[in-house]
Amino acid sequence: MVRHLWLEDESRFARGLTLNGNSLELDRTVDASTFATFFLGAFAPDTAMVEGTMRAIRESLWVQTEIGGVARYANDRYQSKVADDDPVPGNPWLICTLWLAEHAVARATSIAELQSALDLLRWVRAKARPSLVLPEQVHPNTGAPLSVSPFSWSHAQVVSVVRGYLDRLRFLRRNGAENLPRAQEKNVAN
Repeated sequence: MVRHLWLEDESRFARGLTLNGNSLELDRTVDASTFATFFLGAFAPDTAMVEGTMRAIRESLWVQTEIGGVARYANDRYQSKVADDDPVPGNPWLICTLWLAEHAVARATSIAELQSALDLLRWVRAKARPSLVLPEQVHPNTGAPLSVSPFSWSHAQVVSVVRGYLDRLRFLRRNGAENLPRAQEKNVAN
């Protein structure tokens, strides 16, 4: 992954490689799915490579409207409700926003650092229908549900974030690691 997908000049992982004829081309698109570099266990959540990748996701894919949320990738026009020249990277997806919460939970070294995960969970809850059904994505300007609803993957990701949050909270409380620097926290865990 480091040899073929790491973008040293941007301090983040690339989206992937595509076959063009007989050669591979690097797809440099910022894509929320690159959160998987830590989620699937390839790298620790606090490594510089993961931090750089997650920073690029936050900075490039956060929808800069009153609605907020994270788009799947730059210039994602699936079910798009904006013009091609609109600076909005795409519609906010609940699951992509929850991936930021997964990272916040995974790297938290104090209870206070868990707050951003709660804020993202609250954002997702605010996008639920009155029945608590979660959509796949929402309109970037109105917040109206778009595409598939219910979107089971959104629901599953909420469960994953909540379970991770509760596990991390218990760990921090049990080990008195609520305010320890990350290096000391690792020693407590061993």
